[in-house]
Amino acid sequence: MPSSPNSRRPSNQTKSSAKVESQSGPFDNTLALLSGYWFTTRLLFARVSETREALWGPASEQRTEDETDTIGRNLRSYVQHWILSLSAVCECFVQLRLDDEAIVKAIDQNLPFLRAYRDSYFAFAISEEGLFGPPWPGEAKLNAVEDLHQKFDTFFVTYFENKYPSTRG
Repeated sequence: MPSSPNSRRPSNQTKSSAKVESQSGPFDNTLALLSGYWFTTRLLFARVSETREALWGPASEQRTEDETDTIGRNLRSYVQHWILSLSAVCECFVQLRLDDEAIVKAIDQNLPFLRAYRDSYFAFAISEEGLFGPPWPGEAKLNAVEDLHQKFDTFFVTYFENKYPSTRG
């Protein structure tokens, strides 16, 4: 059993190496670090979209109040985890010093909110509404964060299509 997390590092990777060699060639940090977070973020956003549609879509009038409350709680949970996941994507993007002008601008505008939201999520607090966890971000902030999400989606789709052209539909 390894004695420390560093003992799991492949022998060809030093602590300070930016890239490591894998059996198939250079290891892509952008792909490894961001895609892992990004796929989770995308899945969570899909749940946010589905739950939002369920809460306010055409079928909403046919539900009981209890069903509506349950869907609302689910939406709150999905939104919280989506925002937290997007925060990790932003932090990776910044730490790796990746360059996309639209994303950098959107991160600059949203990162203070994302960090504060993350910090409030992981600290015990009761909101003014008597709820545990961070307050509901509000429509304007959700729209700004969703816009950032869409910019990342475009970035990653373009990145993967350029890196792996054989995967194009």
